[in-house]
Amino acid sequence: MSGVEASPVARLERCSTGIEGLDEVLHGGLIRGRSYLARGNPGAGKTILGFHFLEAGARDGESGLMVHFEESTRELCQNAESLGFSLEDIAFLDLSPSSEALVDGAGYDVFGPSEVEGVYDQGTSLTSRCTFSSVINPARNASAGVL
Repeated sequence: MSGVEASPVARLERCSTGIEGLDEVLHGGLIRGRSYLARGNPGAGKTILGFHFLEAGARDGESGLMVHFEESTRELCQNAESLGFSLEDIAFLDLSPSSEALVDGAGYDVFGPSEVEGVYDQGTSLTSRCTFSSVINPARNASAGVL
């Protein structure tokens, strides 16, 4: 015995975030088959993190899907291209509301209040319903039965 054994978490299969330094801190990347939620204010880098993650998966031959709620697919692709990302192999699902949905003070919710109220206070996680908030990569989750 070498005297130093890797912890059970260190032995789990990982997938790259696409960011070398973050993968190093995470001991090789995100644990495959788990869900993650990226939270932050506008401009914090959530979408750019998603671009890195999806591009890394595509480089590894995985399929990817970006589900978005605000910007159009065209705007996202333009932003990605301006930052040097290639998302041509990524599928997009636009769930943003139409302009008619926002007239006369109407609201737009992806999840109803009863589905998310107190979710952080209860110690549970919204991530059981979404991966990277608006980024889902089915190939990375399929082996664990998460979709």
